[in-house]
Amino acid sequence: MRKLVLAVVGVALVHALAGTDAVEARVSVHITVPPPPAIVFEHEPEVVVVPRTRVYYVPNQDYDLFRYRGVWYVNRGGYWYTARSYRGPFVSIAYARVPRAIVVTPGEYHHHPIHPPHAPAHFRHRGHWVRPHRHR
Repeated sequence: MRKLVLAVVGVALVHALAGTDAVEARVSVHITVPPPPAIVFEHEPEVVVVPRTRVYYVPNQDYDLFRYRGVWYVNRGGYWYTARSYRGPFVSIAYARVPRAIVVTPGEYHHHPIHPPHAPAHFRHRGHWVRPHRHR
């Protein structure tokens, strides 16, 4: 019995001494999404329909502003925001949540990159490969 106790204590001591060098690894990724642009209209903005789509576009803004199926979408610098009303409040959304109909509109309706600067150049959007539009 004494040999068994000594053996158990010996094994425990070996494991305790062998495990003194603890290894710890931590990974942290922080991506800050800028706040939505200040969007102020006294009346609902005039929109133009993007040909052969159900997407509407508001021209002459400092950001890309679209309306699709009654919801408003803003793109500024590849960061997307959405609201149920043109008055807001606009909240940030992931690029993957932007309707494909907006993403694939012709480049002349996109004055900002369609995806954030940290995203890959070719992006899979809801099962479809989407190439970024060329910007002027």
